[in-house]
Amino acid sequence: MDLTRRVAMTPDLLARLASVSGPSPLMRVIEDALRFYFESHEERGHGYLAYLHDPLAAAVALDPRLVTTRAVTVDVALTGATVADWSGARQPNAQLGIGVDPAVFFDRFIERVGRFSRRT
Repeated sequence: MDLTRRVAMTPDLLARLASVSGPSPLMRVIEDALRFYFESHEERGHGYLAYLHDPLAAAVALDPRLVTTRAVTVDVALTGATVADWSGARQPNAQLGIGVDPAVFFDRFIERVGRFSRRT
C-alpha cells in the first residue's frame, strides 16, 4: 500500500487521459469510477485523488522494472496482513517494491488506456 499510494490519479491526470482517449463509453465509465474515488478519498482527508493500487500491480506484472525492489523476509500474520522483516537476519523470501516513478507509470497508463479507450 505504501508504494501504490505514490501513484495518485488527480483531476489533471484524468483530463490528460480524457484528451488522449477522446469521448468513448469506456472513458465515461473511468471518469464516473474515479469521481467516486476522488470524493471518497477527499471525505477521508486524503485529498481529491484516487490511488491506483490495482493498475500499478498490473503494470508491474507487465514490466517489473517499473518499480525498484529490495529482498526481504515477508511473513503472513494470522490476520492476513503481511509483515516485512527488514533486519536482514533471516533469509529473504520476497522482493518488496520500495520505489516507483509516478510520472513513468502515468505516461504508460495514459498512453495504453487512452489508446484502448479510443478503440471502444
